[in-house]
Formats: sequence, C-alpha cells, structure tokens
Amino acid sequence: MKDITILILGCDKYFEVAQRNYCLIKKLNPFLLDHIIFVTDKEVKLEKEFFKNILVIPNNNYSERIIGALKMVNTKYVLHFLDDDWITQLLTENGFDELVNFLNEEDIHYCKLLGNPKGKKIYSRKIKVAGLKLYKISPNRKYGMSLQPSIWKKELFLKVAEAGAKRGPTPWDTEIACYHFQDIEKDRIVTFNKSFIHSKNVVLKGKLFPWTNKILTDNDIPVLNYPVLTKKEYFSFNLKTKFLGRLPFKNTIKRLMRRRGYKFYSDEM
Repeated sequence: MKDITILILGCDKYFEVAQRNYCLIKKLNPFLLDHIIFVTDKEVKLEKEFFKNILVIPNNNYSERIIGALKMVNTKYVLHFLDDDWITQLLTENGFDELVNFLNEEDIHYCKLLGNPKGKKIYSRKIKVAGLKLYKISPNRKYGMSLQPSIWKKELFLKVAEAGAKRGPTPWDTEIACYHFQDIEKDRIVTFNKSFIHSKNVVLKGKLFPWTNKILTDNDIPVLNYPVLTKKEYFSFNLKTKFLGRLPFKNTIKRLMRRRGYKFYSDEM
C-alpha cells in the first residue's frame, strides 16, 4: 500500500453515511485507514468516530474538489470512491500490492475495481491479477471510465478533473470528461471480470436501498435514520439497470423516448 492514496469524496449532506462507511472499513479492512483522505465541502463536527485525515474544500464544483484533493496526494496512484460506496467484504493488503505493482509495471493509467456487467462483451486481452482477470476497456464504451470505485494514475485523474471543472460543477461533468479521455487512454485502461473491491452503492437520490441498514446491523453498526426507497422505486431502479440496460434493442427504445422529449445523460457524451 506504499504507492497508493485512497480518496473518499463526500459532502456535508451525507455526513452520517460517510461515518458508517468509516465504521465498516474500521471493522472489515482497518489496514486501509492510514491511506485514506476524506474530502468534504464543509467543516466536519466530529461527534463520532471518523477518518483521521480530513480535507475540507468549500467549493461547489465537484471536479475542483478533486483537483484540490490531488494536490495533497504524494503517491503515484489514487483509489477513488464515494462516501456511499461501502466495502462489504474482507480485502487483503497483499491483493492491493499485487494490483498496484502490476499497474506500475504495465503502465496502466486507470483500473475499474468493479466487475464486467454480464452479457456485455466489451473487453479484450485477459490478464490475471489477484486471482481475477483484467480486461482492456473498449474506447467507445460509455461509463467505461467513471467515478465508480477505481484506481487512477494521479496525472490522468488530474487531467480528467481539470476538463470536468471547465465543463461545469456537477459530478456528471466529470463523468463526461472521463468518457472523452477513453480514446486517448485506450491501451492503458482496464477493468476486472468480477468485483475486486466488493463495494455497494447504498444511497440513491437521498434514499437508502432496502438492504442498506441490513449491512450495518450485520456488522453491529448503528443504522441510518434516512428514508428508504419504496418497493416501486426499487423495482424501477432494478428494471432500468438490470433489465432494460441489457436489452439488444435498447437503442431503439431510447430513440422512441427521445421523440417524446426524454433526455438521457449519456447523450452528452
């Protein structure tokens, strides 16, 4: 873990979510704690256990907060994830060392730590690392590079953040910048066939998933007092992400919906 810094980006609005993230890491993977910098937009009132390395950047531009955080990073690689990306299983320090050594030896600039979605044959060239297989990411694959849990070469992450900051203040502006760098970095960006980091995103539009608090109770951590997605909202989310997004004729569906005035975020890519 000597050549990697972990940036967890959060905000004042979801401070409690980040605090539970800390509790999970402390219980399941405490070796990560010394390498974490928690980045937030407002001063944190420490009434509970929390990350010891906290960086407050009072800036409404998401990409500029990344830029400010990267100025504090002295390592070659950066592991980035959000405060509501919770690591739910045990990891190993040796696994991270093996991965970082590989990225350094092969001059890889970006590695997504989540698995390849089933049914999407978008990668090539398999390389085994930490018992898993790595694939190159197709340059024109939308969300190939993204703000999902990933390891970045610091210089590339800085370029993406600078481009995102010029586009606008939202995380979506950063995502669009990621997409535009994929063709430039096509031989140096990879992903795993299965999840390396075993993380789950636990909040959607300010509401908890039905299983979020179960993760906490299973680990003897106090639950969150946040609204929970209704059955209808959860069904709609699953329908969109696990079914409609994998249909072979999804582009036809999108064209029909555009004619009715519906706008997709991915159209800006």
